[in-house]
Amino acid sequence: MAKMDLTSLEQAVEFVETMPVASEVPALIETKAKAKELREKEEAAKVARASATSTLNAVAASATISSINDLSEALTAAEEVHADQDAIDVARTKLINLRKERVANDEVSELLANALTARNQDSIVEALMAAAIIDYSSPAVNEAQTLLATLQAEEKRRLRSEEHTSELQSPGGSR
Repeated sequence: MAKMDLTSLEQAVEFVETMPVASEVPALIETKAKAKELREKEEAAKVARASATSTLNAVAASATISSINDLSEALTAAEEVHADQDAIDVARTKLINLRKERVANDEVSELLANALTARNQDSIVEALMAAAIIDYSSPAVNEAQTLLATLQAEEKRRLRSEEHTSELQSPGGSR
């Protein structure tokens, strides 16, 4: 029941109670009980909204990709009790951003896994660049950096070896 209706109901009860025949009006007792029940429900809803808003703010402030489900649950609970709309909007924005971040991390993780499996320098460089763009860190990044350094060193040794072999085989080269 709307706040205006509850206030009007309470005022009507107070008015009837002042009448000399108030004790003889059976509907007065029922109406008084209903007004009290509605006031208690309104207070409980107010407490629930404040609690949900507080919880949502706390969860949103510390939310990370790993706690995205906690934020989603707190947001749903806050929406159900019609908590503070500004807090809901802030939490919803944070949830959307965390979901985007999770998708980006998953994509980079897959790029790294594929590059490590293929052992291809270009793929590894691409995956490491993608990881750097989103500031992604994991053991796979370190593994890819190490593998890239190893592959580059092997490539350098191979090129030196080819140059050396080419010099030995060329006319005028030392034998």
